[in-house]
Amino acid sequence: MTDPHGTAETHPGCRRTSFGWALEDVVSGKPWFRLYAEFVSDPKVQLLAFEDQRHFVALLCLKCNGTLDTDAVSVDHRERMIARALGLDPASAAEAKRRLKEIALIDDHWQPVRWSTRQYESDSSTQRVHKFREKQRETLPKRFRNVQEQSRTDTEQTRAEQKAAVSPSPAGLDLEAWKIWKAYRKEIKKPIREGSMKAAMEAMAALGSNQRIAVDHTMANGWQGLREPERKRGFGDANYVPAKTADQLEAETNG
Repeated sequence: MTDPHGTAETHPGCRRTSFGWALEDVVSGKPWFRLYAEFVSDPKVQLLAFEDQRHFVALLCLKCNGTLDTDAVSVDHRERMIARALGLDPASAAEAKRRLKEIALIDDHWQPVRWSTRQYESDSSTQRVHKFREKQRETLPKRFRNVQEQSRTDTEQTRAEQKAAVSPSPAGLDLEAWKIWKAYRKEIKKPIREGSMKAAMEAMAALGSNQRIAVDHTMANGWQGLREPERKRGFGDANYVPAKTADQLEAETNG
């Protein structure tokens, strides 16, 4: 069957579409456009028959997808291409064009009037997607490094705990206090490493009955190293020096 719109030989550099022959470098348009609610009550639109209202909306679609901005092989070819897209024969398309021009909805070239004032460049997500992907490329390697470091730390902590489980605990170690201390160090991102696990256990055991007190005191102050509360000097301390009385201070002053 012969194509009424011609063949590839008669339209070099073009490709066959559902509405005719179009150049291969047809402008790529947007997937959607803005159609305002006032369309249904606009006086100009109300003057149109229902069929012409549909024709106008179809022209908006052709403007959106880039068809109206395509460089056609000829003016006649462009007219037939648009007529086919509207579902009209060339004569009926010419009449529809005249009616839409009469109320200033389109110009001589089928272009919708005030299109640029109704649509915005920001409606295209291309630029936003590009920025998002650039940001992802910058942040993903950093996130991956953080995950690797955390995974390495967790692995070392697990190995240390497994080794501690099979190794004998130092004599006198408060196992409950030790468990709380390990959990606290892990929580503040300073886990006790495998190489220092034994020494840390022995240091805690050396605190004797003050192990839990030292743990609570250190956690309350947000410290990393285990510390006992400072004890106030009293009569039992070898270096205790009693406070001077008021009489002693007066005597020294009058010296």
